[in-house]
Amino acid sequence: YPVTATSLASSAVTGKSPLEHAASAATKKECNFLNPLSSKPICIDVIAPPITDNSTPLDTNFGSSISVIGRILSGKDPLLPDLQFAVVDVRDVAKMHVIAIENEKTIGERFLAVAGTRSFVEIAKYLKSIYPQSKVKTGLAPTFLIKALSLFDKDIKSIIPMLGKPANASGAKAQRVLGIDFIPVEVTVSESADFLIRNGFAKA
Repeated sequence: YPVTATSLASSAVTGKSPLEHAASAATKKECNFLNPLSSKPICIDVIAPPITDNSTPLDTNFGSSISVIGRILSGKDPLLPDLQFAVVDVRDVAKMHVIAIENEKTIGERFLAVAGTRSFVEIAKYLKSIYPQSKVKTGLAPTFLIKALSLFDKDIKSIIPMLGKPANASGAKAQRVLGIDFIPVEVTVSESADFLIRNGFAKA
């Protein structure tokens, strides 16, 4: 079933994800802050971006999310793992926070910032289509091979639980309540790649 903000919170007690724990902990503080300017308490909303937040950074100090695009562009991996990601543009995350501050309907609510989900291979194939001369590889690695490599690489070992699992995260609630129109995943991916190439972090 699709992962929504509500389902993330309800399963937080299982300890399956730091994101779930963060959402649960934050919502325990709802409306508990004293507002010195009004008798009405200050309430908070939880905006939960997904694991992958690819977008054009504000500067060259970017994090691991956009580095996924750089890794694919480099062609470092001859085959790609069977992983899926929920993707959102950081500009949409910022916009959601602003809207949430101004909209009282968001008080005490949780929202997933998700424009769509894509697999490693899908992202690679799209990048190859716009940069046909690049070193991008689009082949899918057999799961048994990834598991074997994980015995010698702790970074690979960390992704084993996610192999082959769909990332059916939904941003429908954010669209409905906040009226946000998410930037398409392909636009976010292409602009991220363009940034990396223009600034010398990757080659087309």
